[in-house]
Amino acid sequence: SPSSLESFLGTLLSYIGAFIVNIYVACYMVEYVESGNIKVESSKVWARVKSSVAPLIVSGILYTLAVAAGFMLCLVPGIIIAVYWVFYTYAYVAHEPGITDCLTSSYYLVKESWWVTFGYLLLFGIGVMIIQLLFMMPSYLYFVGEMLQIPFLTSEIYQYVSASISNLGNLFVSPVMSIGLGVMYYSLRTEVYGIDVDATID
Repeated sequence: SPSSLESFLGTLLSYIGAFIVNIYVACYMVEYVESGNIKVESSKVWARVKSSVAPLIVSGILYTLAVAAGFMLCLVPGIIIAVYWVFYTYAYVAHEPGITDCLTSSYYLVKESWWVTFGYLLLFGIGVMIIQLLFMMPSYLYFVGEMLQIPFLTSEIYQYVSASISNLGNLFVSPVMSIGLGVMYYSLRTEVYGIDVDATID
C-alpha cells in the first residue's frame, strides 16, 4: 500500500541519513584531534566524508555479515567479533588503510582491552537504547490504538507523525553513539599506542 511504501522509504532515508551523520561525526572528531585546533574546517571534514563513504559501506557490510554469521553459529562468537571490530569506522577515517585493514586495526586496538570495551559498549548501548525507545513510543502507541480501537491512534496523521518522530530519533541517536565510540577509540589509542589526544590538541 502507498502508506507502507512511504513508511519504508522514510525508514530507509533515516538510516541512510544516520549512516552519513555517523561518518561525519567520526570525520569531525578525527579532524579535530589531528588539526591540533579547536576550530575545524568544514571543507576538510566533508573531504574526509567523501573519501570514506564508499570504503566504509563495504567495511560495514563485511562487519555486519561477520557478526551475523557469528550470531547464527552461536551468540558468543557474534558478540566477540562485534566488539573486536567495532572501531572500524574510526580506524579507516583516521588512517585510511584498506577496506579490511581498518577491521584488523580495530582488532589490535581492542585485543588487550576486550572486556573493558565490552563493558563500555554494553552500558553506553543500554543508555542509547533507552533514548531510542523514547522516540519510538509513539509508534508503539499505534499498536495499542489498534488493540483498543482508539481512532486517533490509528489515524493516518498519527501514523505519519509517529513515524517521523521515530526516524528523527534514529538521526539523533546515531551521532550520540558515534561520539561515544570516538571517545572510547581515542582512549584506547592513548592506552595502547601512547598517543595523548589532549597533548595533540594543545
